[in-house]
This record gives sequence, structure tokens and C-alpha cells, in this order.
Amino acid sequence: MRRYKMLCIGLLLLLIHAATSTPAESQTASQMGLRPNAEGEPTPIYVGVYLFDVTKVDDESQSFNVDFHLSVRWRDPRLANPNVDSGGRQLNLDQVWHPALDLLNQRDVSLRLPGVVRVDAEGNVHYRQRFYGTLSSPLDLREFPFDQHVLPIHIISYMYGTQDVALTIDEARTGVLGEFSAAGWEFETGETHIYSEQLQSLGEERARMTFEIIGRRDSGFYLWTAILPLSLIVMMAWAVFWIDPDFLPAQIGLSTASVFTLIAFRLSLRLMLPPVSYMTRADQFLFGATLLVFLALGEAVATGGMAKNGQEAFAKKVDRQARWIYAVAFALICVVTLVV
Repeated sequence: MRRYKMLCIGLLLLLIHAATSTPAESQTASQMGLRPNAEGEPTPIYVGVYLFDVTKVDDESQSFNVDFHLSVRWRDPRLANPNVDSGGRQLNLDQVWHPALDLLNQRDVSLRLPGVVRVDAEGNVHYRQRFYGTLSSPLDLREFPFDQHVLPIHIISYMYGTQDVALTIDEARTGVLGEFSAAGWEFETGETHIYSEQLQSLGEERARMTFEIIGRRDSGFYLWTAILPLSLIVMMAWAVFWIDPDFLPAQIGLSTASVFTLIAFRLSLRLMLPPVSYMTRADQFLFGATLLVFLALGEAVATGGMAKNGQEAFAKKVDRQARWIYAVAFALICVVTLVV
């Protein structure tokens, strides 16, 4: 009799628990592993990216540091519960089905918010997360220091393709907070692209969204600290053509001073230029300026030798022509490397 009473009490408790449990608690693990309406149309997933800050763009490591908020919404009728109040209920992310979104181009990213979702009475699920860290971005620096780049935030579902989930931009939750703290850059939001990505490691296509940030380098810093001082060195070497060829020591002294100044400046400038295997606009300008300074030294030696051998008139004529050739050549270098 005692065992019978205990059995009846246990069954009664199980019935009470089943009657008062929420739909989320009553779902089995296999059911929650399937997306809503698994045999039907792709599940709409609304994704919003709200950009807080871009703190750094690193030319050498081909990366940028970003701080942004990710908002993901979808509807799961299995989680509907009319007894839930207007504020909804909070569940752990692993307790519900979710599209398994992650950052494809992340290097070192930290999550600042707990992994929870908010579910309302109709089964609408809202997941929020804040990311801060480093994302990779291939940079083409050929236009440096007048370059601009697309800095992408690649969001991908590692478990579902476009036949399972339909990623959609959540315009209401996408935007920019305000000014950015990365020195020497100006930013604005670009386009958002939605497509499928073929992952070689999985051998399958996955749904993907790319949120673009357009970064434009502020070239004013490089114009004042690199281009202008280098132009003054070139002008210093140009003064050689205005010195009489008879004063060979003065010509050689000025030319060699220009060369040594240029070499010292190049060593300090190298730390400022991006370490890439191809030539940027700044590299081209630096190469052209270096070539002109060394040509001025060679011309000073040549005209000095002419004057010493009795060809003073011809040497002065060469100097007069070299003045304008040198100036025109430098103007062309400026236009080709800095303007066109």
C-alpha cells in the first residue's frame, strides 16, 4: 500500500510539472536541434550591425580593430507562450534553436554580453551581442597615402546554408554611433551584401552577410611630414644649377649635403611607409625625388669638369638648361605620383 501511494504521488508530480512547464522546457533536444518549419521555406533571420567605433587600422598586419553591436531576430513558434508578460522571458542561447552566426574574418575578438536570448509571448527571439577585437582585411596600399579601403565584417552561419536560413538586413538596428577614434582615418558605412559562401573545410555552402566600413586615409599628415620636407630637399639640390661652374667645391658641397640629407630622411621615412612588396604612390615619389637629387650631383661634377677644362661657356649653358629640365621633371613626378 505504501509503495502504491508513493507511485501515485510521483505520477501526480509529473503531471503537474508537465502542465506548468513552458514550451521551451517541453521541447526535446532533437526538436530544438531542428529549425522552425524545417521542411518549409528558409527561416527569416534579421541581422542588424550597429557600429560603435573603429580604433585602429594596421597596414602591416592587414587588419583593423572594431567595436560593434550585433542584433539577431527570428521567430520560433515552438517557443510561443501566451502566459509570458510583455517583457518576455530570458533563456540561454543553447536552450533554443539559433542560426549559429559567427565572424568569418575574426582574429582576436571578445564577446562583451552574456549568451542569452529574449523570447516574447509569440515566440519572437532576439539575440544581442557586443563584439570587440581584431578583424582581418586585405589592404591594397598602392594608392598610399591617398588610399581608401573596404573594411568588412563577415557574418556567416557555420551550420546553415541559404536553403535553410534567409539572412535579411535589419535596417532599424543598423547604423553608426558617431565619431571614430582611429587617428588619421575617416570612416563611413558602405553596402551590406548577402550571399552564400563555399567553405572548403565543410564542403558545403553557408549563408553569409558582409557589412562594409569604408575607411579613407587622412593624407594631410603625410603631406606635411613627408612630401613637403622631401620637396625642400629636392629644391636644395636644384640650387646647384644656379652656382657658377667655376665654384666646383661649392657645387659639390651643396650636392653632397642634399644627398646625405635625403638618405637620412629616407631612413626615418621608411618607418612611416607600409612594408609591402610593391611600390605605393609615396614610394614612387620618393624614388623620383632620390633620382633627381643624384642627377643634380652628377651634373655638378660634369659641369665643374667642363669649366676646369676651359669649357666654361658650355658649362654655364648646360646649367641654364638643367634648371628648367630639373624643375619640369620634378613637376611631372609630383603630378604622376601624387595627382593622377
